[in-house]
Amino acid sequence: MTQISHSTLTPAQATTALLNFADTLLSLLAGLRDEDRAQMGALITDVSQTLRRLADDIAGGDPDIAFEVMRSAARLISVLRLAVNRRPAGSRLH
Repeated sequence: MTQISHSTLTPAQATTALLNFADTLLSLLAGLRDEDRAQMGALITDVSQTLRRLADDIAGGDPDIAFEVMRSAARLISVLRLAVNRRPAGSRLH
């Protein structure tokens, strides 16, 4: 896998990445079980909207902070993907 550092991204590329993270969060939210969506829906929606609203400011600011925001968003997406792929306990085969 290719490692990307903040020094290799232009502000425009960082903005695009942040907007893609925001879209991905909402996409994954739709795939969550109803129970998980009810618990996390408002929070994830808020994070997505905040990323979208502040993407230009984050990307145009301190590159280290922008990169850390992207890393945090990527970690959140990873956790949500695990939650989406989790099967309800009753559907497992024994």
